[in-house]
Amino acid sequence: MNRARLPNRLQNETATLTFAGTVYRVTVGFNPDGRPGEVFADGAKPGSMMDALLADASVTVSLLLQHGVEPAALAHSMGRLGDGTSPASILGALADLLAGMTAATHGESAEWPSPGAATPPPVQPVRRTPDSPARLHEASPEAPHPQEATQ
Repeated sequence: MNRARLPNRLQNETATLTFAGTVYRVTVGFNPDGRPGEVFADGAKPGSMMDALLADASVTVSLLLQHGVEPAALAHSMGRLGDGTSPASILGALADLLAGMTAATHGESAEWPSPGAATPPPVQPVRRTPDSPARLHEASPEAPHPQEATQ
């Protein structure tokens, strides 16, 4: 499958996600049709191994979305804790968040990881902005986060 080319600017939404007692900030860039096309996550100590893993996971998830993988399918594929519903990693929590956002945007029921499972982790939307920079990872380290720059 070919990778979908993203517009230079995407509408986006930033939310907080709490996993294992740590609060993460997740920004999702949406395609013109409303589907997520790009994701950025941060919240780990800058320069730490977790920071590097979040950056790589964000690129990986973004590429999967751009190649047509549905967020619900991605969430369904992630490891779960013993209860069968709680994500086993931050990547699973991120996939659950994307699946929940997609279902909410399209007025659908998110059936992940399986019918009857728990709802996605609570999401606290910060703000959705039109024409926000889509490629946050290409900004210089000194550049403020887009949400902070517009406040």
